[in-house]
Amino acid sequence: MDPNSFFSIAITVVCTVGFFLVFGAVMFWVYGLTPIIHWVIRANGVPARAVVLEVKDAGWGWYAGRLGQSLVFQPINVKLEVHPNNGAPYIVMDRFNAKREAYYTIQPGVEMQVAIARFDATWVASLPETAVAIQQQRRAEHIHPAVAENTEAQLGRLKHMLDTGLITQQDFDQKKAQILARM
Repeated sequence: MDPNSFFSIAITVVCTVGFFLVFGAVMFWVYGLTPIIHWVIRANGVPARAVVLEVKDAGWGWYAGRLGQSLVFQPINVKLEVHPNNGAPYIVMDRFNAKREAYYTIQPGVEMQVAIARFDATWVASLPETAVAIQQQRRAEHIHPAVAENTEAQLGRLKHMLDTGLITQQDFDQKKAQILARM
């Protein structure tokens, strides 16, 4: 084997391995380290309430399907006003990979739970799934007036059908339960 070709093969192998090591380290730093730090803070942190002040995308999201139709997660940076249980509110930044539901729910003004690290109060781990749950609960509490009017109209027609003998009491009860469940 020619020494020059051996040398060029060795350089190619070293460069290729070096590229993948650097690429892997960068990908771990960008996508892997944050979830690990959040896991530690969630496991050992102090729960608190926070309000989202600002939201920015923090990198490329991961999509599934053709032409990126289905978001798997999107890294985002959020500016939070943390309200600890014992102390004054303060502002912090957090970065996390938001799943599809959380990504479309987390907007300025939305409330969510966080865990505050015991070793440094400026380190927080956001719990984006709580923002989704809080928003769903608030939507359920504040039913849109048009939905309420439509429901009343449907129940009125249903009661009229019962009174005129078009349906039985059992049919009325079943349909009423279905209508109320959609609210």
